[in-house]
Parts: sequence; C-alpha cells; structure tokens
Amino acid sequence: MKNFVSQSIVKFSILFAVILFSLSSAYATGVLDPTFGTNGRVTTYVGEVAQATAIVIQPDGKIIVAGYALRQGIGGLNYDIVLVRYNPNGGLDASFGVGGKVYAAISPTNEVAYAVALQPDGKIIVAGYVESPATNSVNFLIARFDADGRLDTNFGNNGKATINRRGVNALNAVVVQPDGKIVAVGETRDEARAAIFRFNSNGSLDTSFGDGGAVYYELQGFTQGLFTKVALFADGRILAGGYGGVTVPHSGVSSFLVSFNPDGSPSANFGTNGIVAFWDGFLTPGFDFAILPDGKILAVADRTYRFFSNGTRDTSFTGNVAGSGLAVRSDGRFIVSGSFYSNFQTGLFTSDGRLIGGAKNLSANEIAVQSDDKLIFINSTEFEFVVTRLITITSQATRLADYDNDDKTDIAVLRPSNSALYVLRSRDGFIGYNSGEASFEVRRVIPEYKNPLPFVYWRSNGNLIGSPAFFCSTNGTSNRQCFQWGLLGDVPVGGDYDGDGFTDNTVFRPQNGFWYSSQSSNNQFRAVQWGVSGDKPVPADYDYDGITDIAIYRPSTGTWWVRRSSDNTYFSVQFGIASDIPLTGDYDGDGRADFVVYRPSEGTWYELLTTEGFGRFSSDFRPTFPFPAITTATADTTSRFSGKAFGIC
Repeated sequence: MKNFVSQSIVKFSILFAVILFSLSSAYATGVLDPTFGTNGRVTTYVGEVAQATAIVIQPDGKIIVAGYALRQGIGGLNYDIVLVRYNPNGGLDASFGVGGKVYAAISPTNEVAYAVALQPDGKIIVAGYVESPATNSVNFLIARFDADGRLDTNFGNNGKATINRRGVNALNAVVVQPDGKIVAVGETRDEARAAIFRFNSNGSLDTSFGDGGAVYYELQGFTQGLFTKVALFADGRILAGGYGGVTVPHSGVSSFLVSFNPDGSPSANFGTNGIVAFWDGFLTPGFDFAILPDGKILAVADRTYRFFSNGTRDTSFTGNVAGSGLAVRSDGRFIVSGSFYSNFQTGLFTSDGRLIGGAKNLSANEIAVQSDDKLIFINSTEFEFVVTRLITITSQATRLADYDNDDKTDIAVLRPSNSALYVLRSRDGFIGYNSGEASFEVRRVIPEYKNPLPFVYWRSNGNLIGSPAFFCSTNGTSNRQCFQWGLLGDVPVGGDYDGDGFTDNTVFRPQNGFWYSSQSSNNQFRAVQWGVSGDKPVPADYDYDGITDIAIYRPSTGTWWVRRSSDNTYFSVQFGIASDIPLTGDYDGDGRADFVVYRPSEGTWYELLTTEGFGRFSSDFRPTFPFPAITTATADTTSRFSGKAFGIC
C-alpha cells in the first residue's frame, strides 16, 4: 500500500505540475485486514434468506459464525441452523462439517440459532428456538455440537434440549460458566415475561437454579420484557439485560439490567431489588452490554452508559452515542455498532467514552474482538454470511477526508494560476471548486478541515509579515465564510485539539513557538507554547485518543517532540537529519501517527512506523515539496501552496 501511495504521488506530480495534497477531517474509517479473505472480507453462500446472528472466536483464532437460512427439507422449505467455521486467514475450515459448514435440521419444520458459545473442551453451544408441530408451539432450544461440527448425542436428547412453555418462546443469548453449566436467556410470550435457564453440562435443567432450572422474570413497571444478553460476574453472579415496554414515565421502551445470584434469585445489592432500568424513549435503537475487567458494566442503548458492579450509574463516564452492538478491546477501548443519531455506523471510543473515530459505511449484526484486538464484524446478504476483519478504526485526528463520503481518500490538486481546487473523487468522479480569490491572496489550502463548505484555505490581503490572515471556506460558488485568525507568517495547522470531532482554527507561530487555537467546542481561545524558532509543526494523533497532539520536528537535532493530549506528558523520537522534511500521517493503517521524513538529497522517504517498524521508499522523481508536508507560509507563490495531509490508510 505504501508503495502504491508513493508511486501515485509521483505520477500525479508529473502529470499536473501542481502541488498535491489530500484533505483530512474528523471522519475515520475501518482499516481492512489484507491478510483476511479478500481485502479483509469473506462471503460464504449458506442458502436463501441467510441471517448471520452470532459469532465466537476460538482460542486458536478460528472463527465460528452461527445463524440460519431457508433450505429445502423433508417438510418443504424451512429454516435450518447454520454454522460456518473459518480459519484465521478467512478460509473455510475443511475439518468442520462439510467444507467448513454445518446445517442442522433438528425438526421437520423451522429451527433458528440466535446465540453461540464455546465450552473449554471446544464443543459448541447454540441457543435459539425450534418449532414443534406436535404441540403447535415454538420452543426454547439449546443444542451442542462437537468440535468437528457433529451434533453431540451425549447432550440432552440426541444433541438438543428443548423447553415447551406454550406459545412462542426463544433464547437470545448463552454463556458457559467455569463449572461447565450453561446459562441461557430469552423471552416467552406466556404472560410476556423474560426468561433465564441454567442447564447442566449434559443438557438437563439444573434444579438448583430458580424453579427447577428456570426463572420467568416479571419486570415490575414493564408491560412486557425480554432478555437479549447474558454475562457472568467474577463472583458467580449472572447479569442479564434487555428491554421492554413501559408506561412510566412515558409510554415507550426502556432498557434494563438484572443481576441474579448463583441460585437464580435476584441480587438484593444490585440496583433496586436486583434491577436497573434506564429510559430509552419511544423506540429502542437496540441494546447490548459487557462486563469490564474491573467489574463495571458498559451498556449501549439510546446512549452509552457505565455502571458500577452494584448497578449504580458511573457519572464520571460520558457516553453520548446510541447503538445496538458493543465489544471491548483488551486496552479498554470499545466499539459501538449500529450507532444511531450520529454521522457514522460504527465507532471506536476511549475507555472514558470519548470518540476516537467512526466509520460511516460499516455496520454489523454482531462484533467480536480477537486476542490481538483486531475486530470481526458479521453481516448477511440474501444468500450469504459476510465476515469482515479490521485491523482497527483510524483516529478522527489522523484520517484523510473524502469528498464523496465513501471513506476513501480523494486525490486533489490546487492550481495556483486560478486558485481553484480540483478533486478526483473515488466514488463520484471529478469536481472543481473555485475560491473566487486573487491567486496572490490564497496563501495555503487547509487540508485538515471537516467543514460543510469543502474548500478551506488561508488568505491574507497584504504581503507583509504580521498582516491579518483569515480561515475561509467556500463551496466554489458565491457561498463563502471567513474567520480572522492568525497573522501572515504563521503556519495554519488544522486538527481537532479539543476532541469534539470538528477541526479547530489553529496556527503555529514560528517566531515564539506558540500554538494559537480557537476551540470549536466552546469558542474559547487557547495558547500553548510548544517549540522554538526553527521548529516545524507536525500535529497528528500520536497517542490514539481521537485528539490531535501538538508536536514539532526540530531539524537541528532531527528530533520529534510530541505533547500527548491524553495526559499532557511528552515524549521524543530521534528520526531524521537537519535537511529532512517531516511528513505526518498513519502510513501502516494502525490508527496511530507515524514518523516519516523525506530526504531531498536522496529522493528517499524514510519511515518509522508504529506497527511495521522501519521502512524506506526511493524515487527518481524528487519533488520540491513532497506529499504530504507542512511548510511555513510565506509570500512566495511556490512554497505557500504546499499543503499538509495525513497519510492514506
């Protein structure tokens, strides 16, 4: 990828003989893992009306996806349970079922899998429902499969355990206790109650739990309710969660968490009589939760919540994104999918709830996190299971913007002769923007902006150092907005320095090493001294917290000095020599900014990448202003158009 980027730079530089740059904004994207399937994605035909509903990752890295599909059977077209197992590289595991697939026709009618879990011995637990023509009912279903995909005939009745509770019933989630017992939760239309069961390892109901192995839970204040997720506390308590209808404080939907003791009784020291309810509104967008290593509970519904292990709300946590899916990485960062009411479908957040980056074109039925923190997303088409693996989601402070909202960087050039911006959009083709300004007034394009008006630039009417300068944006027609900030001689440096997802008007003043920002979150002025005369600004997200870090490159020593936004500490990296030009960006697609310099005397790009380590790329073409770089703005027509851009990822 890196070679492709560099070669593209050379070709376009020769072709247009203009300054190249790309635009960055507060959007991010998912970095597809090229070692998985085809460019990070695998599609598998499983049958008609395919639905991938659950995922579990084995300790050896193999991936099991559960769901169902419509298939021809003895009784005609019916839904059958489908299991597919993938090798770590995305290939189908030939040792599982037939060619990596298992179809389980447990009854002559319909059976569906909504959840999957692993036992320590590698056996696979599936939960859902099965229709029973004999009783004209839809029954709770637990099934167990051997590691090779065959039904385990030592479990329940020839591999399955069912519970008949009149009407329509289903299990939505399942978890295996350390002692091998199996806890499953769901819903019953019998008196519209949530249901929780515990099974022994042989598939029989555990009579020491609840009433003969079952608890049909009536939610006080709810007209109906269902459990959709279950997890285990370290002390043996069971946490179930879901949502249901309410009439107080308003008619609508509310999510809830219920803690049960190991014997199935509600935990008196959790919430109120074992339950914590939080109002969602008139319609629930979805619900999910996870128990964190410290015992706190992270939940997503109409927004993201965090609770202590006793159900008390953690008010130090600020989560303002709604969603339907949740997964937590080993470093405490978490992913929310189905992000309603936001400009992205999937988001990556810091442990305290601040957005790192969001992907606009990536959603999932379920998410899982591998041991190496790579992300697995499952989805369905009409006939296929779709599995996608991401290395990460890039930081909003590092991501290159796109003009057609397809999460791909667009190639753009500024033509100095007419101050026009020309963009070759990756999805929507060519578009041009004209600043409408005299060419000598447009000092520099500001490529770091997320702005409703796409062409953002820095201008000054005068040629004297210290003349007032303006940030301006336009749509290329008569609509133009300008904001006076900085002086001619300053270096405009975009970035999100306050973590609100929008770029702040910011300049670096080489004479005194100060950074001056007008923060978009509160319109407050901020001045930070970081650097001395002769330093070059290299802002990017080096600590992967979604906020642009103030950073400089000191040519006299070849040292990068970075002031972390996450804790206001600093670090330095010696990489480069006095004549090098520092380049900012994420060149290895791991979400973190890398250290890259271009050495004009050799025509070589040297890279110190946070994941891939040291690298270099040489070219016979030696640009005066390499892509991408920041240079000090001057009155010189050539140098003032050199733009900064973040690396393509």
